[in-house]
Amino acid sequence: MAQKMISNLFTIVGLAGMLLLNSFAYGAGFDLTVDARQHCLDLRSGSFNGAASHTIPNGRYAVSLIYRQAKYCIDPTYFDGCPVPKAVFYVTTDNRPSEWFHVVERGKPIVIEVTGFGTEANKVSAFFIDYFCQDNSGNNILRFREVTTEVTP
Repeated sequence: MAQKMISNLFTIVGLAGMLLLNSFAYGAGFDLTVDARQHCLDLRSGSFNGAASHTIPNGRYAVSLIYRQAKYCIDPTYFDGCPVPKAVFYVTTDNRPSEWFHVVERGKPIVIEVTGFGTEANKVSAFFIDYFCQDNSGNNILRFREVTTEVTP
């Protein structure tokens, strides 16, 4: 009897997870690690060391912030080291200029469309923006998964 209850519990938990995570069917994907110090636009000095980047084919992608350890300051007593709760990334889509810059936060994935139009249109670039990048630490990881079909309930 206990074994049947445990089996039923695993089934319920598995189904709930599938419903929460799978409103889409997914194809290939990749993770993009963004370093808070190295990939940062410093607004005070105007310096930019470059973005974390990856080339992707045209298509629809679900983008999630799966790891969030980046911090904007090194003093742990100052707002817990200033954690960065969101990530910014850029994809050129000249036929959709409102979709160039994207912001994603943990627990709130977004869906983007890569169309292949524009300069370096199939290149994703992710970075931080701060007034002083030199005291930043850690990184965030963005997960890009190709959306192959929408699953309708």
